[in-house]
Amino acid sequence: MTVGELLKEYRVKQNKNQKEFSAGIVSQSYYSKVEKNIHRITADDLLLLLTHNAISVKTFFEKLEIDPHQEQVNKVNAIFEEITKANYADNSLAQIKKIKAKAVKLDVEADMKKDMLLIIDGVLESEKDDPETFDINLRNQLKEKIFLMPEYDTYKLSVYANFVDLLKLSNFLCK
Repeated sequence: MTVGELLKEYRVKQNKNQKEFSAGIVSQSYYSKVEKNIHRITADDLLLLLTHNAISVKTFFEKLEIDPHQEQVNKVNAIFEEITKANYADNSLAQIKKIKAKAVKLDVEADMKKDMLLIIDGVLESEKDDPETFDINLRNQLKEKIFLMPEYDTYKLSVYANFVDLLKLSNFLCK
């Protein structure tokens, strides 16, 4: 995200037009070009704009540093943290189903969402004890996606460890 894009995001959230937001610190036409990334704004003018519009300098620059992909990864990680906490709750299955409903609505890349939902479904599947209720198709998808991952890192290893029970031959009917 650029300085101009982030300024515009804040301006729109505050329901201000460019003239109100720029407040004579820079001209409206110059400010318009800053939002469009045609002109750069000086640090002094940026700080004055942020102060005038009650925007925390720290928060502004933190948002500026986060790339969109990392922001999406953070959202997915937050969902997984909720699931981990729910696993230790008394009514974990009901809570995990609520978290899944929240995850379905999450605004992240399609592939990332698909993988996240597969893992959530795997968590729900791992709670099943009766082989009659096993979702063999889901278990095969998990086997292909999780257990055949190349280059394990800490995250992938923890996912693997959480689903290793699904690999037990007595629980896994391979066709």
